[in-house]
Amino acid sequence: MIRRSAYSTLTVLVSVGACSVLNSPEALKPVDEGSGAVSGTAGAQSTGGTSMSSGGTAFGGDSGVPLGGGAGAGDCGSECVEGGAPPLGKSCTDSPADCGSTAPICDALSGECRACATSEECAAEVGKPHCVMSGAAQGRCAECLADDDCSGRTPVCGPGGLCRACSEHDECASGACNPNGACESPTNVVYALAQTGVSSATCGTQDEPCRNLSDATTKLTAARRTLVMVKTPKAFDSGGATLPALKGLRVIGNGVRVQPYDSGAFIVPAGAEVGFDNIVISGATGEDTAAIRCTGGSLAITKSTLEDNRTALDATDCDVIITQSSFNRNGLSETFAAAVALSCTAECTKTTNILRNRFDGNGVALRAWDQAEVTIENNLFVRNGAPGYTRVIDINAVKTRFAYNTLVENFNGCTYVGIVACNSGCANIANISYNNFPGEDCQDQVWYGGTLSYSLTEVAYPGATNQVGDPKFVDAANGDYTPGPNSPAVDGGNPNDAPPLDLLGQKRPNGDAPDIGAVEAP
Repeated sequence: MIRRSAYSTLTVLVSVGACSVLNSPEALKPVDEGSGAVSGTAGAQSTGGTSMSSGGTAFGGDSGVPLGGGAGAGDCGSECVEGGAPPLGKSCTDSPADCGSTAPICDALSGECRACATSEECAAEVGKPHCVMSGAAQGRCAECLADDDCSGRTPVCGPGGLCRACSEHDECASGACNPNGACESPTNVVYALAQTGVSSATCGTQDEPCRNLSDATTKLTAARRTLVMVKTPKAFDSGGATLPALKGLRVIGNGVRVQPYDSGAFIVPAGAEVGFDNIVISGATGEDTAAIRCTGGSLAITKSTLEDNRTALDATDCDVIITQSSFNRNGLSETFAAAVALSCTAECTKTTNILRNRFDGNGVALRAWDQAEVTIENNLFVRNGAPGYTRVIDINAVKTRFAYNTLVENFNGCTYVGIVACNSGCANIANISYNNFPGEDCQDQVWYGGTLSYSLTEVAYPGATNQVGDPKFVDAANGDYTPGPNSPAVDGGNPNDAPPLDLLGQKRPNGDAPDIGAVEAP
């Protein structure tokens, strides 16, 4: 055990965390030595926007350092309950055993807990190398003060001075956060910079990013599997980038726009396994063109925007996952174009997962033909359709789950039955369909194939758990499709079958049962 040492002859009093006023020993609550509990009720303290509340962890000041907490959290020591006063001035004999994070040092002469004064005493007394010298966390011992103090799978200095895993790409100097929480080395990354990059044979480093995506993708190898588009307001004005047939490839878009015009942006060949993160692709409108074309590979698209393309994604014999992305105004120029078009050339074993996305203003939003298994869950489909032939969502799979989606103002001119056409193995669970075929007298043609359960629709469909009515959206005119107060959608979903999150990432259920539709009411 680390024991106290004599670093100071005086008790150092500083403004720490939740206590921006000085606490003398007389001001602290008395302690019952037998139980280790603080006598009386510890009240809330608040100064300068910082708060401590009993029973929870509050964050205050400009550091985000957690305040309050018991001995297990290392905040107040063994004799300070959650929400109680920090142990500044508390009697002690051993720093880590008796003192907490807000006053971590057991002073050798006074025998009382106090704030740290130097990094050396933090290292010697509590095994943490740094003493925070300013800000809301002043006086605490910390594992880190900056990212340079962290490494490996915990490269980021987080709130409370603890090293943590990266969670966003821009937390890494390389611009690439790995799934294991470590930052990728820049030497393992290929870089591309729209319009102001270079076109030399050696392009692709951070110092010399490639100007064209088609050049950058040729630099990807088994050792360099990540392509990072450097943040810029400029756009790539050409595509035609063929990815190598490697597994574990990543394309990190950083929101940079790719405008490939008559060509597609990316080609995923057989054998390739690619993750697209925060890409933006628009304007791939050439004949038989798709923004992303996959043939025999597998891909995941996350937090991306694909808009104003002939087809945003055309995948044949591919496994596909799409999450937290937006598909806008795709597939309007061609009868068989679509936002997302999936197919198989032979007996198919491929799976498709479309989760937590928004499809707005497309012709055909989704066509999945001859798939083994399709899951479409927590999506918003709004204003998709075309006056002629179209089924907005057209699915033919061995097994289909179409659940917790919201469909509003989709149409096809009443030409064919089925805004949602599901031709086999369909389970339609807890969906909202409302005001589809606006202005047309064919609201009974929204659903074709499969059975509905726990759904809220414009007109009656068979099933004892289904309802007919207005979902009473909070503000549909401004894009808020949350069920409002007294909506029949609230708590109307299947209590035994719901995804853990909704379209917005909110926890399900929020009440006695999950809400019908893509968004869970607060």
